[in-house]
Amino acid sequence: MTRKQRKAKQKAAVRMIGYVRVSTDEQAEKGVSLAAQRRKIRAQCEAQGYELIRIEADEGISGTVPPAQRPALAAALRSIAEGEADGLCCIKLDRLGRRTRDILELADDADRNGWRLDVIQERLDTGSPVGRFVLTIFASLAELERDQIALRTQDAVDHVAKEGRARSRWTPYGFRNQDGGFVTLSGDKRPLVPHAEEQKAIRKLQRLLNQGVSVRAAVHKMGKALNPRTGKTWTASSIQSIFKRLERWIDIELKATG
Repeated sequence: MTRKQRKAKQKAAVRMIGYVRVSTDEQAEKGVSLAAQRRKIRAQCEAQGYELIRIEADEGISGTVPPAQRPALAAALRSIAEGEADGLCCIKLDRLGRRTRDILELADDADRNGWRLDVIQERLDTGSPVGRFVLTIFASLAELERDQIALRTQDAVDHVAKEGRARSRWTPYGFRNQDGGFVTLSGDKRPLVPHAEEQKAIRKLQRLLNQGVSVRAAVHKMGKALNPRTGKTWTASSIQSIFKRLERWIDIELKATG
């Protein structure tokens, strides 16, 4: 599309498709609900003189899922590519995605193919050079925020581990709950209890890990000994899983007992 054609197109009413998204964790948050997003998109389109074709909604889908794998967003982009609409409108950048690469690819596609991307809260409009530049900044900030949330979550998990409590439904290898099982019931915050046979296996695997032994070699060195948790012979996958956990424990200075 030439510059002249784009200018002529901009003089006509801009046809927009609204896009809304919530992940499961966000559905109850104030201002993020699908209904709230729809209201803001309708108001924006009315204020800007856009013709709102329809609003597509992805419900219960994470922002880390690529745009092409989200049914509603993919449908909206297809409609734009087929000429049914001139652009896409959403309330926040993180509704489009939480990965910089995905957002920048959308912005690049908008620029190359002459369609408009309007992000309400950040006041971004790819119809201008400044809007495209600012979009790259906000996309990077969105990805940074996601990484910080992931780091805080991992810190919380590590804190629970240092307190000797289970971090998930299954107790970590080497420990059992106070009833002797390895399934943690919801709400049970009692400290875990070391399991003698599993601790013995961990210490042996720890020595092998420190020696730089491969997973395959570790299977051979464990011989015909049975895995205390499963009652079956050791496998490469079970040893690899414990090796990864031991490396994580080393990182947070958590050691096997006994």
